[in-house]
Amino acid sequence: MRIFSEFWLTCILYICLFCNIISSETSSWEFAVTTKNKILFYDRNWAELTTAAQQFNGLSAIVYDETEENIFFNDQAQDKGSIFLLKLGDTDENHIVKKLVQKVQNEHIQGIAYDPLERTLYWTDAKNHRIYQAKFTEDDISTPSVFMEFTEEIPRGIAVDVCRRKLYWTNSNYMNGSIERASLSGEKREVLITDVHMPMGIAIDYFTDKIFWLDNKAGNHYSVESASLIGNHREVLVTSLYNSPDNIVVDRDYIYWTEFYQESVWKVSKTAYGADKAIKVLSNFTSTPRGIIIKTDFLQNHMNNPECRRVIKEIRQRLLPHTDEVTPQNVTQTNQTKAIQAPKDHHCLNRGIPNTISGHCMCQNGFTGQHCEVPLCYNYCVHGKCFLSETGYAECQCDPGFSGDRCERDVCTGFCLNGGRCTLEVREGLNAHPVCQCSSLYSGRHCEVMKTVEELCRKFCESGYVYPDLPWNMPQICGDCTDKNATHASLSHDGDEHRELEDEKTIKMIWFILVSVIMTVLVLLNAICFFMWRFQKPVRPKIKKTYVVRKNLTPLTCRPSGAEQQCEITIENCCNMNVCDTPCFDPKALQEEMQKESRKEDKKKLLRHMVDTNGDLY
Repeated sequence: MRIFSEFWLTCILYICLFCNIISSETSSWEFAVTTKNKILFYDRNWAELTTAAQQFNGLSAIVYDETEENIFFNDQAQDKGSIFLLKLGDTDENHIVKKLVQKVQNEHIQGIAYDPLERTLYWTDAKNHRIYQAKFTEDDISTPSVFMEFTEEIPRGIAVDVCRRKLYWTNSNYMNGSIERASLSGEKREVLITDVHMPMGIAIDYFTDKIFWLDNKAGNHYSVESASLIGNHREVLVTSLYNSPDNIVVDRDYIYWTEFYQESVWKVSKTAYGADKAIKVLSNFTSTPRGIIIKTDFLQNHMNNPECRRVIKEIRQRLLPHTDEVTPQNVTQTNQTKAIQAPKDHHCLNRGIPNTISGHCMCQNGFTGQHCEVPLCYNYCVHGKCFLSETGYAECQCDPGFSGDRCERDVCTGFCLNGGRCTLEVREGLNAHPVCQCSSLYSGRHCEVMKTVEELCRKFCESGYVYPDLPWNMPQICGDCTDKNATHASLSHDGDEHRELEDEKTIKMIWFILVSVIMTVLVLLNAICFFMWRFQKPVRPKIKKTYVVRKNLTPLTCRPSGAEQQCEITIENCCNMNVCDTPCFDPKALQEEMQKESRKEDKKKLLRHMVDTNGDLY
């Protein structure tokens, strides 16, 4: 009975855990993008999960605090507030939005950044040329103060280097654009990069210790660029036309940014530079995307980073369960007691510790997932052994013959050409590397070089070596080896035949082209001659008057007076005479003859006396 009860209790526990995972779907989001009137949340494959903040109509900048799972965003169309806090719930109806910063004047906020250690919010005001800051405490915020004020610079993008305690921003004044930084105390302002046109968003990459930014260049094109944290080792990753980028984020492998004109989100690998490598991951927005955020698991991925270790330790210490009265003497004991109880009370596995503010788990090094249930090395390496690096990342030690970040690529794939066989060669102190065993007809590292007939026969004549994979009779092909000038009949003959066929094809092609050109020239000349003859033909004089001869009534008409006038006579039933256009004639000279002769003669006379003004017969 006891075993039966424990079985049912275990089943109920797992069902509750499963329901908890299903009900908290919004916690599985990886990306979020702001459009004009809502915030859209997506999973790792860019499938939409939920939306929030639909009551707004001018959303732009956004930032995510992973330590407490807070989302801060800006609405430029709001009259009562400018910066708001979003707490995601289990469903769309349970999302909580709260106003944090009151709109004082007509400020134009373009970028927001957050420091989780000091819980300080920073934002840029492009219209008033300022950067503001305010302390965030218990879902409320202190009175904003001016962090830095400018004269000509227009601050836009902004990012906090949490580990090194620096604030970076972009100056988007196209007259003197720049990338700048200062300490979080407002001191030691530095101009890192100056030869930029209109830099937009900026992001800090803790994986590579670099800054990435977008430059909206003149002429409707842009670039995605990077540099070290002090501004040197600058690189251009992507350049393209007909785009206007806005904001940028980075994770371990990719760079993501929003684009204004095409209303889309793009990504590019950090190691695959070039516009042709950029991929459009999303483009079905109902309005222009502006801000973008991404989950990077900052507390876990960088807990062993030498530059971040101290900061993350302090942040974790603040987020641990604690009592109302905490003193330096009992803080260690209290945190340890709570940490031991946490996995049971909050379903945090593998010694994960619950975040007292967000309610989710802070995993130990080597684990991930909502409940720290997934080892980082689980199914990570395809052909190799997984281990955790000093910084806590999963890395692979590949088996011989495989390479890649996850040992997913066979080094022999496509290495040997022309039927060559790939084998692995192990050298002392080095990893196994591929070597090609080529067929008798090819040589080279990849079997890419075809041997000549002379080379094959030379080896045969010198050593008597017969190639087993060639279906040729080498003595017959190479002939008398004593005659160095002898031609190697069979292969040479085959080569000559091949060249003759190629020459014959080339000659036929030349003849075809030549005949085509001649025919085309003849057709053009014929057309030119026709049009010249057509336009040079004498034009028939314009008819001014028409006289009609009626059958049996008015057989002839009088010639009009004046030699310069022309006339035309229409005779009824004249087409049987094969004459339908009858010119002028002398009626008096013919009238007497027509009365004496028959109609047949009349026709002959009529034709005989037909003349035009110039004397030409029609």
